[in-house]
Amino acid sequence: KTLEVRVAGAVAVSWAVKVVADQAPTVEFLKAPKNMGRGLLQLQYEAKDDYALTGLRLVIRHAEGWPLPGGGETSEMQLPLPNPGGATGKGQSTRDFSDHPWAGLEVDVSLVAVDAAGQEGETDAVPIALPERTFSHPVARAVIAARKKLNKPGDDVPAEVVSDLEAIAERPMHFFDDTSVFLALSIAQARLRHGEEPARRVEVQKLLWDTALHIEDGEYSIAERDMRDIQERLEKALREGADDREIEKLMDELQRAMDKYMQALAEHLKRNGLTQPIDQGNKQTMESQDLQKMLDQARQLSQAGAREAARQLLSQLNQMLNALRNGARLAQPNSAMNKSRQMLNNLRDLTQRQQQLLDRTFRRQQNRLRDQQLGRQPGQQGQQGQQGQQGQMGDLAPDQERLRRELGRMMLQMDEILGNIPQSLGDAERAMKGAGEALGQDDGARASRDQTEALNALRRATEQLAEQMARQSQGPGMGVGMGQPRGPMQEGRDPFGRRPGDANNGNVDDGDIKIPSQLELMRAREIMQELRRRSGEQFRPRPERDYIDRLIKRF
Repeated sequence: KTLEVRVAGAVAVSWAVKVVADQAPTVEFLKAPKNMGRGLLQLQYEAKDDYALTGLRLVIRHAEGWPLPGGGETSEMQLPLPNPGGATGKGQSTRDFSDHPWAGLEVDVSLVAVDAAGQEGETDAVPIALPERTFSHPVARAVIAARKKLNKPGDDVPAEVVSDLEAIAERPMHFFDDTSVFLALSIAQARLRHGEEPARRVEVQKLLWDTALHIEDGEYSIAERDMRDIQERLEKALREGADDREIEKLMDELQRAMDKYMQALAEHLKRNGLTQPIDQGNKQTMESQDLQKMLDQARQLSQAGAREAARQLLSQLNQMLNALRNGARLAQPNSAMNKSRQMLNNLRDLTQRQQQLLDRTFRRQQNRLRDQQLGRQPGQQGQQGQQGQQGQMGDLAPDQERLRRELGRMMLQMDEILGNIPQSLGDAERAMKGAGEALGQDDGARASRDQTEALNALRRATEQLAEQMARQSQGPGMGVGMGQPRGPMQEGRDPFGRRPGDANNGNVDDGDIKIPSQLELMRAREIMQELRRRSGEQFRPRPERDYIDRLIKRF
């Protein structure tokens, strides 16, 4: 075909044009979807188009054709594009399906890629069991089992679930008489009895999920859920081009949710003796200050008018938060910390038994002094008709020796686990040995002094071990920090694995989107302030003020 421009009927210029049909995009799984545990599903994929990809989503269908509670034949989830704006790319995404209505059920999953013309390409369906979270608390498991029943179509299902919830609520001692749990179960029953289909099933499933989280993990899971919800809302707002005011509001909400989650995460890991796995490619701590700095920079970019750069940075921040949440879900018990905790408990138990032995020694010494004052012989019956305490101290010596040997074994374990033996334990061992010798020599006064010295040394050692464990629990091995020093950074990269920028305060160039430096941001703010000042000067010509207003709207 030929494209011509004619002037007064004559061809002024012409071009030969070849029209090429736009092909639909293609997408495929690089590996079978992998269940990572704790409700996480890992997807690896490759998408291609002849021009540019604009969207990628995961489509889930029930294996038996059941609709979703609330309606809809499929469940869809947006996935990050491997190469935003590009025509091809490979990507990986880990998604949390623990709260999905079909978690634990057989489903068929497929990927759908979309191009700029709205054409779609879809993979073949892959059958999998959608990952689910395993609850350890029996009441939480019972609540989740009732929640699953609501997936099954049928008018008799709600009545069956109401019966299950009544049975759970009748035994409040099984969930520690928690009033909030009892109220949630009661509300769920009322909605199933009187609510309208199909909305009631959706509401009750969400309520039962939150109840199970509350029973199992308390505040940590609630904070995790809140942060995930605001992340999804912010991603949607950025994707749909929301206005600056809405983006700013969502950033504020994300900051509050992020602070709450980081605090709850640190407490959760410490309380349960867990250690969060650290990415082998970036072996260092991600601190809350790093995340806050990233969010602040995205806010500054948005205010300065660099919306695309702000979106890119917020997308990176969301990836970091997703990695943090997923890593916390895959956290493993910290064997060293658990051993230290057991050692601390053993040391406290030994201290208590040493206290009891000191009390027995002191009572016998007191009884001996009283008998001497009354002129009695050791073992003679007193006025109360009770057998007097034995005057000899020798029978307490074996008990003291057993405590000393147990302390010796504990010191060897401590040296193996912690790499050192506190000086106070050495002092306790020597004092115990002296107390045993004094008891064997029937010297109660000296035995009491040595036992008191051993008891004080044991208490000092207990305090030192507790402090050392507290420092270790806040160290970089947890993978997340609330402000502690980090380990050495990976060469050439920052805490998020990015390469540092130029000398102008960290100018980062990531693909097609250039993130301005601090100097550029300051200059942009100055220009914005000047434009706003001039737009308010009424003496300027109307065309000039209209032009200034158009510039401001671009920002």
